[in-house]
Amino acid sequence: MHPKSVGFLSENVLPHSELLVLIGAVLHDIGKIEQNDALEEPGDHQEVVGERLLRALGVSVRLPSVCRALGAWAEETATFEDKLIALANHVWKAGRYEALIVKEVA
Repeated sequence: MHPKSVGFLSENVLPHSELLVLIGAVLHDIGKIEQNDALEEPGDHQEVVGERLLRALGVSVRLPSVCRALGAWAEETATFEDKLIALANHVWKAGRYEALIVKEVA
């Protein structure tokens, strides 16, 4: 999925939880398993579904929140890891999200 993008970013930025970023980059869209329409249309319901699925598995307290990383990267409460996950997603999609790249990472 996005591990190559995350690997590059993880080696070239401030200290952070690399494991959380790597796992988050892979699992942030897990809610699309149940929310199939999210594959075709924008929306954030899959974020809620993803959080619920991960919490039901009993994973660490922080991991389920990666499902909201893409939608919440610009919020004050977004962690550096959230921003890296969002950036890796946009790099992987070959999208150029200027505000995220310039303002938050550079």
